[in-house]
Amino acid sequence: MSLTATEIEATPIMKNEVLQVGGHKIGYLIYDAFEAGYDNDLLVVLSEFKKAGITDLVLDLRYNGGGHVISSMMLSGCLAGSDCKGKIFQYYRYNDTRMKAVNETMKQTGNNYDPSAGYFYDHYMYDNYFGVNLAAYDLSHANLYVLTTGNTASSSEILVSSLRGIGVPVTLIGEKTNGKNVGMEVEEFDKGNYSYELAPITFQNYNARKETVPATGLSVDYQ
Repeated sequence: MSLTATEIEATPIMKNEVLQVGGHKIGYLIYDAFEAGYDNDLLVVLSEFKKAGITDLVLDLRYNGGGHVISSMMLSGCLAGSDCKGKIFQYYRYNDTRMKAVNETMKQTGNNYDPSAGYFYDHYMYDNYFGVNLAAYDLSHANLYVLTTGNTASSSEILVSSLRGIGVPVTLIGEKTNGKNVGMEVEEFDKGNYSYELAPITFQNYNARKETVPATGLSVDYQ
């Protein structure tokens, strides 16, 4: 048998559908990684849910170990709707040296600094997410349920924490999450004939209420 090798790019959107259960129209999405390269595909799914007029959204993050924080911001902005405008998405705490070098750290990270909070921060980009107005994908009217396991980590936990930080109710169902409340900045460099990628943990994240994800994980509402 002759086999030909080919590159396969697996979408993180494993399944999406709309289910009619009694008086509820439920959007169901299995999303297994926050991959910014698939943000447009994710917006297409959210648009389909909005057009269908879903009353509830089941976001299945059982297999989602994280990924790009910016994609977590986009999705949580769509789930929060206009209520997130002008609000803090995340606060960031770096090591002592970088916390003191405010101007340099702002240049390195692109984050602003809030002296009253003592943290760097990101605002939600609701009206202009890299040229996209998220109002067209606003699902804030739908009740949100998130399915979790111990593999639900990082950007998945950020989504839940950031929404709760601005008062958006999120019901967790499944198992306690991983408890990864820190993130990395990636550095790429070449040495000799090799290319390297170094991703050290450089910050801890907090929601708008200055709450971080517990290291033991987020507890569920229903097992």
